[in-house]
Amino acid sequence: MQIAVSAEFVSAAADGSGGSSGGVVSSQSVTASVHPVCWYERSDTGAERAEWIDSGKAAEYLRFIRSGSVEEYKTHFPDYESYADDTEGYWYLPTCDVLYMAEDDKRSFARLKMPTSPSMIRFTCPPGVRLRSR
Repeated sequence: MQIAVSAEFVSAAADGSGGSSGGVVSSQSVTASVHPVCWYERSDTGAERAEWIDSGKAAEYLRFIRSGSVEEYKTHFPDYESYADDTEGYWYLPTCDVLYMAEDDKRSFARLKMPTSPSMIRFTCPPGVRLRSR
């Protein structure tokens, strides 16, 4: 995300009167890039995610790393089966990082509102053009 700020100001006149005689009009413009607190990060293709879920690797992951069932996990990838042959579209997972919150941000990081489900996005690029991921 980019934020641009511009300011214009008039300095006091040389005689201190604040009038326009001898005053100088100045302006300054600053542009800064600001990383969002939450964003979507590219994950697997539709085919890769479907294979991972159906191969039993998702069940193994959930059993040893997290709690929950594969059936509950599948709800985070709605209709994933319909993307099982898709090698060009990607799942994008919601990601947040407290390091990108401003020091004076009063929101609780735990209460940030992010979608609970990933999104399936399929881009069609002209031949020879590749999308870059972070």
